[in-house]
Amino acid sequence: MNKHALTFSLALLLFAGAELSGQPPAAEPTLQDILDRHVEARGGLEEIRAVHSLAMTGAVLAQGMELPMEALRQRPNKFVTRIDFQGMSIVQAYDGEIAWGTNPMMGIVEPELLPEAEAALFSLQADFDGPLIDARRERIELELVGKETVRDREAWRIGITYPGGQEESAFLDAETYLELRRLGQTAAQGVVSEVATDFLVYTEVEGVKYASRWSFGTPMGPIEVRLDEIVADPADFDSDRFYMPGQEADPTLTLEQILERHTSARTKPGAEGVSTLRATGTLTVFGLKLPLTMSFARPRSARLEADMQGVSLVLAFDGETAWTVSPMQGITEPEALPAEAAEAIALFADFLWGLLADREAKDWTVKLAGIDEVERDQAYKLALERDDGQVRDLFLGGEDFLERKVHLEAVFMGSQQVIDALLSDYVEVNGVMVPRKIEILTGGTPAATVEIQEIETGVEIDPAIFSLPAAATGQP
Repeated sequence: MNKHALTFSLALLLFAGAELSGQPPAAEPTLQDILDRHVEARGGLEEIRAVHSLAMTGAVLAQGMELPMEALRQRPNKFVTRIDFQGMSIVQAYDGEIAWGTNPMMGIVEPELLPEAEAALFSLQADFDGPLIDARRERIELELVGKETVRDREAWRIGITYPGGQEESAFLDAETYLELRRLGQTAAQGVVSEVATDFLVYTEVEGVKYASRWSFGTPMGPIEVRLDEIVADPADFDSDRFYMPGQEADPTLTLEQILERHTSARTKPGAEGVSTLRATGTLTVFGLKLPLTMSFARPRSARLEADMQGVSLVLAFDGETAWTVSPMQGITEPEALPAEAAEAIALFADFLWGLLADREAKDWTVKLAGIDEVERDQAYKLALERDDGQVRDLFLGGEDFLERKVHLEAVFMGSQQVIDALLSDYVEVNGVMVPRKIEILTGGTPAATVEIQEIETGVEIDPAIFSLPAAATGQP
């Protein structure tokens, strides 16, 4: 069985609910008639929307075993389940942006991101209300397919198409309008297959009906889920449980040990042979999302060029001089930036090769300033100082030892700013660890975001593109 199949299948099912009684449908009801009756069976739209979180406990019955389980859900689309087995916990969660999990039975002890196929399907099922409640608001397409027999009862089959193209079918009892069955999808080893779930019992909580017992088939045999308690909007609700646990730093490590591990994390086999790199992606600035090309060359040259509908925005640094072309600031010809602005532009070159690379040549003195937090991760805080008065704080991930944040004061967009640069989503390219997302904050406010989609190393790059054109320097 796929390492995520059991918990994904559970996640698929914890959203449905309907009343066990209702009025028989009129002859040939429309799709909207059926949906309206389903909403009423759930308890009514106002009552449904009034519930913002759910805490559920129960058990999973499989292969003669009864495994304790619990689940949390929070509006609009956060979801986590935990199943306990012989002292181990199988966890699967979606925090509104990423899907992650653990499965010690398959050797996955530390939290990790779910494979792409599982994550895409899991995120759909995290919708708090499910696809049949106010589908137009969720941009979900519904189609009345017709009537079919499900468990000896007539049921309306409704086709569901999500914005990403994924498809499911819901079967609503033609008399009670509760959901009898859901045909959904699961992914195993990259293969998407269909899974059928039968909803058996429903429980009313704060005037709203939720499925509290259901069953489904797996390659390992049938599985049944039973919820013994469902609590709406509990006072002790722990929202942190949706999020993948962050990295933890080791307070016993010395500065030398941290720097050694950082070097190992940054320098992979093959990195020494990479002297140039070109990346394409987007730059979001001033509310605009612009196509972006980034060119880099060792030891410390960088050029960012964004396309503004045929007009170029350029930021460049050749290791000594920073310059720009910025039509949004009225700079239509290449113009040198003041020396105090060079550090902000040079950051981009440092991001690629590493801010601590060649630190002696850059005259940086490094001190360990303790442990801090960057987003949800603990990080080692390093204080960097230089004889010319330049200072910055660098934060390395507590477990991966990669740059997570840089804090400094420098001239940015024409004025002295407190700058925070956040680096994330690293990928290895021929030994070079490249952060695919760089967020620049000024005074704590987002100012610019770079997102990289494609990366190529060893490209031919004319060194002249990094230098301020001769006409701008006044040289012949």
